[in-house]
Amino acid sequence: MRNGNGEDEIGQVEGIIMDTWKTMRIGSVFLVLIVVCGTLCSATTTITLTDRAGLPYDGISYPVGDTLVLEGDYVNTVVPPVRNVMVWNWTIAGPVSYGPINEQDTFQRIDTPGTYTVRLTVTLDNGSQEESVQEVVFADDSTEYGLVPDFTFSVDRITETRNRPLDVTLIDQSQLSDGTMGSSVGESVTNWYWVVDGERVNADSTRAALPIQMDSGRHTVGLRIDTSLGRKAYIEKEIQILPNIPGSNPVVSITADIGEMVPPLSVPLTVRYSAQASVNGYTPEVSQSLVKSWEWDLGVDPVNGKSIRVFQQNPTYTYEIPGTYAPQVRCILYDGTVSPWVSFSANQLPWIDATGSFTVGPPLWADFYWEPIKDNPTSGYLIKFYDVSSSLSPAGITQWDWNFGDGKTTRVRAGEDPNVTHLFKEPRTYTVTLGVSDGVNPFVDGVTTKSYNINVLEGYEQTSRKPSTGNSGLIQASFVANLVAGSSNTFSFADRSFGPITTWSWDFGDGSEPSHEQTPPDHQYLRAGTYQVVLTVAGDEETDSTSRIIGVR
Repeated sequence: MRNGNGEDEIGQVEGIIMDTWKTMRIGSVFLVLIVVCGTLCSATTTITLTDRAGLPYDGISYPVGDTLVLEGDYVNTVVPPVRNVMVWNWTIAGPVSYGPINEQDTFQRIDTPGTYTVRLTVTLDNGSQEESVQEVVFADDSTEYGLVPDFTFSVDRITETRNRPLDVTLIDQSQLSDGTMGSSVGESVTNWYWVVDGERVNADSTRAALPIQMDSGRHTVGLRIDTSLGRKAYIEKEIQILPNIPGSNPVVSITADIGEMVPPLSVPLTVRYSAQASVNGYTPEVSQSLVKSWEWDLGVDPVNGKSIRVFQQNPTYTYEIPGTYAPQVRCILYDGTVSPWVSFSANQLPWIDATGSFTVGPPLWADFYWEPIKDNPTSGYLIKFYDVSSSLSPAGITQWDWNFGDGKTTRVRAGEDPNVTHLFKEPRTYTVTLGVSDGVNPFVDGVTTKSYNINVLEGYEQTSRKPSTGNSGLIQASFVANLVAGSSNTFSFADRSFGPITTWSWDFGDGSEPSHEQTPPDHQYLRAGTYQVVLTVAGDEETDSTSRIIGVR
């Protein structure tokens, strides 16, 4: 640019600084290229904050335990020269400080509540520096408000998974203490955000159990939950998904607890059993996903002579009848491997004897039950009484004395049938008492004797008392559920139960009519949510049930 004297002029035009100029001749014309800076040029350093779920900072807080994801950017509109960033430098200052971190994008898990100052400083190729600063708060709503995030998972090992990932279901188990520990009455969890290996995996934020495909191996799974009042909590766990391992070798260990009771034991005795399995050297926690089911034999029921079978990993059982019991347990893996039965070792616990059994008293115990005889050819009311008393003496019970409450008594001695039939003349309430003796243990009223009030009614219908028949293990309920291809809310169910089963009952958990077919029709759920599907099977005078949680999105 030239002035009126034909001289080059470089200066200020309308308040704009002209930093760089260059002349160029094209034919007989001189062009002056000017790079204008100042108010028309800008260079900015920016910070983008999110957490592991990809949620932007809301200006209030992130939950402790969550990971701060930091993305840096530098924008320079000066042309030329374009300044290049030579060094990225992050620092996080707060109750715990982190850095420096020399990456453009980085992340940092924050486990201590408080206010943190995030600072990004960039060093340019000309030695100058630019920086950006932002504050972020991490709050511990779990401790302060009773907001406890938690989850579990299940692995479908029945569906064929050869050459593809395993079907895993993530299941929320979070809790909010309503009205306690600072929470507000009526507050509820409204949003759930699932993160697997650093990536959010649920498109929406509903509580529905989340089906996902995962390769075998270790995975980091996180869950953030938000409440209706804006409180937040986050939990992160490392889980290991094992492949279906052929030739598995499960090693089972067991223990039990009876609380404060000490020997000699007496009924009722409540025992809390627990078991775990280590498969092919993996820890019990990792091996858990390989175990399909557990089966306990808690001893032989003295009343019906059948084994007391329970199909849970850690059952609690109350023994109400005196006797000697030898509990044992085994597990069944998804690949079909069945572990050997495992019993308590000799004297493993103070109340376990040298045979791995335990005895619960008292040593002499009276009890009975009764049933009316419907085909009664006599005038009156005929009722059959069944003895279920027990004695821990080698000789057993030697004498039974029945008192029917109507002035009539019957004595039965060893070698005779202790089960008796009695004819009541008129309908009313009778107090029937059974006393037993074994020639060894002393008489104890209410222990070696047992009384019940029996209501004899007009007509053919009479009251009765029957003992529990238990489950001998001949029948075991099992099933699988799969999402129908192309659908998000329709499931198919396949029965996998075994035993002499004659009836099936499917409860789909949504209030619809149950199905009684072995293979029910595909079931469509009308609303998103989590549903507990229960299958009950029966046959040979035994029943068993099992359930599964499914999620509908």
